[in-house]
Amino acid sequence: MPGASLRISNVITPGNGNIEFIEYAAPKGDKTDLKICNVGVSRMAFEVDGIHKIYDALTLKEVKFNHPPLWLEARAPAI
Repeated sequence: MPGASLRISNVITPGNGNIEFIEYAAPKGDKTDLKICNVGVSRMAFEVDGIHKIYDALTLKEVKFNHPPLWLEARAPAI
């Protein structure tokens, strides 16, 4: 895309995995409804032990979260 400006960050994980984050800085896009079911809205999840302890430690380091950790009850899939 002509005139595009991107911010890209790669995180190498244990086992030599790769997580890539891309943000389009320019041109500015349209406002998007951020419901997770909408096309183009991203989601990321990690499984960790001691999530509340990790959340508290990261919060003290001024990492910003949209919401504190939540526990979801297992449910039968909708039919």
